Amino acid sequence: MSALIDDAERILRECFASFAQYPGATLIDDALASGVITNIPITFFSGIAATRIENEADIDRVAARFRERNAPFRWWLTPSTRPHDLETHLLARG
Repeated sequence: MSALIDDAERILRECFASFAQYPGATLIDDALASGVITNIPITFFSGIAATRIENEADIDRVAARFRERNAPFRWWLTPSTRPHDLETHLLARG
């Protein structure tokens, strides 16, 4: 992967991580994904910046974190997103 893509993806992760400073926010940085959940009801402030998912059940586990808190969120898809066809899986879930 090019250095430019690596840098852009790192900045995206850091941007979401910076939102973890908001009161009540939860940083996500585990084997499945990197991102943040905030109490701000705007998708700009909550979402997934990087995904390392291996099966459909993992997609549901990640999304459930946001649904449990009734937090609107966005899920970024970048060149390093795994699986490569994540967009298809997300669209199938609405």
